[in-house]
Parts: sequence; structure tokens; C-alpha cells
Amino acid sequence: MESTLEVGAKLDRVGEPTGSFLAPAGTPYEARALASGSASAKVYHYEVIKPLSIIKGEIAPAFGQKGGGIQILPNVGQRVNVQCLIEKGYIKEIK
Repeated sequence: MESTLEVGAKLDRVGEPTGSFLAPAGTPYEARALASGSASAKVYHYEVIKPLSIIKGEIAPAFGQKGGGIQILPNVGQRVNVQCLIEKGYIKEIK
């Protein structure tokens, strides 16, 4: 489903900012249905600082995890990773 994240929305990502997928901040690990090797990956936290067009959907079960969380993919005219969103001023990393 297409949507827009407003300024102030909080997101996070399990893994480096070279990937494209995000989730609403605080989404439980098991709701993300990530591969078991991801459990030790760093979690990065972000805040939207410019309205961001996205595509979002429910995460399907996978890797023995239940899924059910919301997966967010930026929809800015081309496939971009999180680092690109930072460089283009859509989001900033927060601690």
C-alpha cells in the first residue's frame, strides 16, 4: 500500500544502511521474520525529516519467525537504500 511518512515518524532497520527496507521503530524481531544471522546485527534508528513516499505491507512468516510486522520500502522514483535517504535529506539517524 502506498503512503507518506510525515516529519517526525520514527523508523528502524536491523542491519547496515546499505539496505532498503525499514520498519516502524520498535517492531519486535520475530515480527520482522529475518534470517537467524540477523539477530546479532546492529539496529539503526531513524527519524523522518522530510515527507517520505513509501510502499508498506505486512511481513510474511519466514525463517521460523511469525512475521506480521510492517515492512517499509521508500518510493521516491527509484530504488534507494537507507544511506541514500540520509544523503537526500529524507531521514536522519537518531540515537
